[in-house]
Amino acid sequence: MVPRIAQALVAEATCQLKFGYCAEAANLLAQALTKNEEFDFFGQMRADILVVRADCAVRQGDCAEAEQDLDEAIRILQPVTIVETAAGVPDNLARWWRATARLRGRRGECLAAIEAWESAVSISRRITDLPHAVNVYTKALLANMLKGHAEALRECNRLDDASRADAERNLILETIGLVPWP
Repeated sequence: MVPRIAQALVAEATCQLKFGYCAEAANLLAQALTKNEEFDFFGQMRADILVVRADCAVRQGDCAEAEQDLDEAIRILQPVTIVETAAGVPDNLARWWRATARLRGRRGECLAAIEAWESAVSISRRITDLPHAVNVYTKALLANMLKGHAEALRECNRLDDASRADAERNLILETIGLVPWP
């Protein structure tokens, strides 16, 4: 029961972040970490919480805190990334790369941000290639990663590459029945 509560808190924090409510998200993530402590035997849920918290910190301009959370999260995720047929850990890793890309972008590290987005997109593609993970959610995740990648490409004035990423994203969204959003 408690792991589900932690997952629900992370999901709600992610929604709060999408609408710019960083303080509310940070509070939910603190609760999720507390709920998670005694039940997360492999650390994957803790890594997930830390990645979302890092994303929150980036949005609040606290790059040092974001980097600490990302460092701890990758120490947890790295040993289990060898499981190539599972979708859970690669999903965590793709979101880790997304948060890392946002951190690098916030710091003005244009090329490093693009490289991080490329890693996030690559991992998301691998997830959508897994027969047991092909669904609207994994495709929407890939579309989201392509959106971030396109934005980073535009920041570096690579407009043709950004247009290609946008076109692929829009095609994915249309394929799964969603209207491309800005």
